[in-house]
Amino acid sequence: MARKSRLNAYIREWIAQHNRTIAALAQEVGSNENSFGSWLARNSYPRELIPRLGEVMGIGTDFELLSRQFDFQVNAKRGPAPRIGSAVEGDAEDAPVAIIRAGRADASSYQEQIRSRIAHLTPGDCLAWIGLDRLPPELDVRYWPQMAAELVQAMLREVDFVYLHAGPLATDREAPSPPEAEPDEASPVLRTSEFVRDGADWTLRLKSLEENLSEAFHDSGLKADEARARVEGRMHARGLGHCPFMTPGHLYVSIRRFNHAIGRYEHDGLCVFPAPEGAMLLPLAEREATRLQEFVAHVIDVEFPGARAMAHRISPRKPAPLLKIVPPIS
Repeated sequence: MARKSRLNAYIREWIAQHNRTIAALAQEVGSNENSFGSWLARNSYPRELIPRLGEVMGIGTDFELLSRQFDFQVNAKRGPAPRIGSAVEGDAEDAPVAIIRAGRADASSYQEQIRSRIAHLTPGDCLAWIGLDRLPPELDVRYWPQMAAELVQAMLREVDFVYLHAGPLATDREAPSPPEAEPDEASPVLRTSEFVRDGADWTLRLKSLEENLSEAFHDSGLKADEARARVEGRMHARGLGHCPFMTPGHLYVSIRRFNHAIGRYEHDGLCVFPAPEGAMLLPLAEREATRLQEFVAHVIDVEFPGARAMAHRISPRKPAPLLKIVPPIS
């Protein structure tokens, strides 16, 4: 029987080959450098850390398979917070509580988590944002310097980005009411001046993002028209009149990525929640994540006919009737 490789030796070799650091890998798996360095030195890790390491290093997430492939010990220490988008052991309703208690809730944590996820997207993958009054980090001037390089590299890898928001025209549209019912003045939230302004802000920020990315591509050697075409081919934005995933303070994220370890696409449905301690990125329950996935695919299919192949990569199923969109006012 062949002798198994020590996991800590493999990790160190992987770090060297990928020009990474222990600190960077620790952050990607949700740990801190001191704890991770100690586990690495002893080749002994919390059980829940092993699948996360496997995901980041591209060697699979099945604990039993990894334990047969590598030599390591499992310690009883509490591991890092559950990885965003992964399942949490225990009752489903306890999962968000477990993540909130174990995770960080500082204002910059979810931006860094998104940046890290973008860095791992490969050709054909897609990241979609749906928001009302909260902006994705790449549309926020505070985080653009940290996001710029990852976005440019992702677009060079042919990763697609979708931005769905309440556009300034769509926000003026009142939700339809039955003919016999009087419209409820409190119900059409998207009509309020606050959200009209926020929708317009998305539009202006997206225009600035497109210009900034075009300049970045131009600086890398592309001609101006080629740079603009490269960005326009990977950025897909639309203001929607009505959307079931537009909620004040929330930001929904749908990520479709190819898992090379198992040879198929996987989907992550996430949401940035306005927690008291600061905005937090948490996974959606399976039912809501599937609906989010189907909704994004439907919008792409309807609004971006030239990108329909991308829609079918995101979701091969037809969307549920609940998720049909109302086209924006032209």
